[in-house]
Amino acid sequence: MLTGRPPTQHTSSTPISLELNALFEKTNINALFQEQAIADFSSKSLSELMPASVQRQTEFDAYPEEDYQWLVEVHQWLVEVLEALTDIVRRKANNSFATLTEVDYERLDAVLKELIYIVGDDEKHPLAPLMDFIGVLITKYEDEHFPKLTDLFSELMEGVNPKHIKDKVCKDNTTKVPEKPTNTLAAEAFFSIGNSLLDGNQEEKAIYAYNQAIHLNPEYAHAYYNRGIAKGALGQHESEIADFDETLQLAPDFAKAYFLRGFAKVILNRYRSAVADFDVSIQLNIDDSLMYIAYFLRGYSKYTLRFYEDTIADFNEGIQLKPDDAYAYFIRGRAKVALEHYEAALTDFDESLQLNPGASYVHFMRGRARIELGRYQAALTDCDEAIRRNPDLAEAYHTRGEAYRLLGKAEEAKADFQKALELAKQDEGQELKTEIERSLQQLDNTE
Repeated sequence: MLTGRPPTQHTSSTPISLELNALFEKTNINALFQEQAIADFSSKSLSELMPASVQRQTEFDAYPEEDYQWLVEVHQWLVEVLEALTDIVRRKANNSFATLTEVDYERLDAVLKELIYIVGDDEKHPLAPLMDFIGVLITKYEDEHFPKLTDLFSELMEGVNPKHIKDKVCKDNTTKVPEKPTNTLAAEAFFSIGNSLLDGNQEEKAIYAYNQAIHLNPEYAHAYYNRGIAKGALGQHESEIADFDETLQLAPDFAKAYFLRGFAKVILNRYRSAVADFDVSIQLNIDDSLMYIAYFLRGYSKYTLRFYEDTIADFNEGIQLKPDDAYAYFIRGRAKVALEHYEAALTDFDESLQLNPGASYVHFMRGRARIELGRYQAALTDCDEAIRRNPDLAEAYHTRGEAYRLLGKAEEAKADFQKALELAKQDEGQELKTEIERSLQQLDNTE
């Protein structure tokens, strides 16, 4: 038996999918990059983002913090309920649920008592569909196996019109007659279990519950969608995308499914395909809290594809929606550097550092822009600060080495280039190594 008080009653609508607004309101994208050795939005960074961000909520009010231990017990109990219901499903021909064994009945009766305690009369509670389904199974069993009073005491029927009894029984039992097919109720019950387990970070068990929901209702779009979210939390991005594919086959206007599929594709470095998904999610007017992320990720994808003008356009839109994201200014500034708009880039880097003064990668990029403008001493100051904040930032040493080289300080430049190459060989891309080697060659030629 579960102990402790029941949770706060919920007042929101019946669950159809997991809500993403809270997910991204809790996600500080800028924080992903503060410690990055290279100022790039790497697939590794995104993979690390997903588990942290999957503190996902259903479309219900959050439980109060003091109910946490109680909720842990509920989630453990739900796993047992999931296993029991799955066993019943497997034993029923054509998923008809026509009969239960006595053992089934006793188990489900105990579950129903707990659900009455948890859910009460709150029809919008996350577990209300589970209570409804088990209530239907219990009612069917009792109708088949428990004698009615009129059967036990036939004298009660003397002098009574049977039609009146029948009419009264129908009226008394109107709430017990399910409005949906039993298979649909069963699928919704498994879906509600999956949502609660996913909310408790039990992704594998949640996937198991969604599997049952989909087995019972293969056209359950939101079950595919939520299963995709659970798979994304586990880093199973190929399978996650496949579930969003299924979702969109069944619900072609599901903006959040396009959005999350694009997100998964960015993780897998499929930027062109990701752009297409973000295009649709934006066209479908995904809500504002996600609209910013859609512009952000579409803009970043375009940046990696070297569509710099389009990158700037997306970040212009994003910054209007969220003007306090330091990293948005940084990427827009990098796109401007690529287009040789150095003064405009400096403005963005300045804004980024106003919002996040500790960002080493912004300091060295501002230094790079200053080199292009001939401001070598200011570039040295920026690179010194970047290295002070992150001594392992290869690009900062490389940029400072360029400033020293252009100032005619060959010895200092060579030391920085060698340090940059040493760091780049550890974990950076081939492109950076090539740039550093080219700088060393230029320095040798000068000497």
